[in-house]
Amino acid sequence: MFALVLLGYAFIVLIDTVPIYKDGTRREFWVSTSLLAVSLIVALLFSLGVDLPSPADPLKEVVTKIYGL
Repeated sequence: MFALVLLGYAFIVLIDTVPIYKDGTRREFWVSTSLLAVSLIVALLFSLGVDLPSPADPLKEVVTKIYGL
């Protein structure tokens, strides 16, 4: 499963990130690369069977503090 995740992300990099780099839009390239790296790390952790905590509870607390609901 680990190898399939890496293969899938390599395909995404070739299709999505390389053309952005060649166009010369550096900001879009770095945003895309950063988001891709974060999602790759999460996908690899899931493929290795690591249980990740849900972000739902902290997000609910932040929204409650902002809006006072």
